[in-house]
Amino acid sequence: ITMIVASIIGLINGLITSKTFIPSFITTLGMAMFIRGIMLAVSSGFIISYSGDTLIPRILSTDIWSVISSSTIMYLVLIAFSSVMLNRTRFGSWVIATGADEEAARQVGVSVSKIKLICFLLAGLMAGLAGMVSLGRFKIADVLMGQGMELEAIAAVVIGGTLLRGGRGSIIGVFLGVLTMGMIRSGLILLGVPAFWYRSFVGVILVLVAIINSYIMRIKR
Repeated sequence: ITMIVASIIGLINGLITSKTFIPSFITTLGMAMFIRGIMLAVSSGFIISYSGDTLIPRILSTDIWSVISSSTIMYLVLIAFSSVMLNRTRFGSWVIATGADEEAARQVGVSVSKIKLICFLLAGLMAGLAGMVSLGRFKIADVLMGQGMELEAIAAVVIGGTLLRGGRGSIIGVFLGVLTMGMIRSGLILLGVPAFWYRSFVGVILVLVAIINSYIMRIKR
């Protein structure tokens, strides 16, 4: 049910973006705020403890041989599968073409709207899966958990080599970008830097990578 609902939300985001032509960032940010507001109203702002079936949470968060969690293995499998899908399939080529130049993609027969809808649906699906993993690990549902990580996600993706205007990027690059952000967070903690300074570093990194992105785009032109 969680995966279905998350996929439907992603599909709605895709429909809004493709039909109104507004930036996808605005659509997804607005939808996140809308749903978070509903959840805050439903939960009255309280953290809800999970007391349902334990099978799925165990599958998603159990440590295997006390060395690596099942969610980490699942994450690596998804990275490998997504990388192959993006780089070795027709669908992946269509995604890159749509991101690079929508009009040119249409002229060669790519259904741009359909590609966008599928990408938004997959994004919703992955967000739902991430939420389930979080629930399995912490056994609580907290509406405010992950708040403010939107910019961290953007920074990680751009650090991984994805252009903000689309048309260039890789799953492996994003994976390395996520690792980089995680190492920065861990490094600051090990150095004894107060945790709230991490947000400042994220802001600086985001501006720097945006400047680099802009420079790369000018070179391409």
